[in-house]
Amino acid sequence: MASAAEPPGTAAEYLQELTRIVAAQQELLAQRRRRIEELERQVARLSRENAGLLERHRRHLAACARRPDPGPSPLGAIPELSSRRDKSEEESSRSIRSSLETGSSLSTDRYSGVAKSSVSTYMNPFTIPTDMGAY
Repeated sequence: MASAAEPPGTAAEYLQELTRIVAAQQELLAQRRRRIEELERQVARLSRENAGLLERHRRHLAACARRPDPGPSPLGAIPELSSRRDKSEEESSRSIRSSLETGSSLSTDRYSGVAKSSVSTYMNPFTIPTDMGAY
């Protein structure tokens, strides 16, 4: 703080610096107020949107409760599952045909259900060898 012994120019500079600090703080407070108001508007908008979604969901549940239950549908009725089943059946039949043509044996990978030929380089680390004479 400026004392009586300091020259008047130094006291004036000190006062000017304090004035700049106060102005900067007031600007920061104004920015914070504007941000708070913006966030309050956003919260109000989201609250209205949430209330609308809750009401829409409530109406949907009420409509579902009024409909009779159609019961379970077969897997073929679900397009995504139907195409997967068709692909795996196609792969299995292709593997079987290939093994018959080459004379190799087939084993099934227990994790994926895909048939593997004994001719391939695939080795299941969990398979227990049946021929212990090789060890």
